[in-house]
Amino acid sequence: MNMTARVLHRSMVLDLVRIAVGGFFFVLGILGLFLPLLQGILFLAIAAVLLSPYVPWFHRLKLYLYRRFPAVRHQVQRFKRNLHKRVSTRRSQRAGSANRLC
Repeated sequence: MNMTARVLHRSMVLDLVRIAVGGFFFVLGILGLFLPLLQGILFLAIAAVLLSPYVPWFHRLKLYLYRRFPAVRHQVQRFKRNLHKRVSTRRSQRAGSANRLC
């Protein structure tokens, strides 16, 4: 499998995982609206963030929530930046160790 196909396959797998996890949180959110033990709004907000690239309604909801609660938007952006730094650091460490093995 060449590099382009590998990257494309990885991207598709990550998209499917993101959709599955987002769907799971959406179901938990709906159940949480009716069951007192679950935090329905929290799970729906997580589902909206995960599914927003794929579902236009969730994208609009995410934009509304970011406008309504700017502090939350800043926290989410900071979390994404930190996560991106960690992932890119791990990738560069793996690439470095793979080059040493060759």
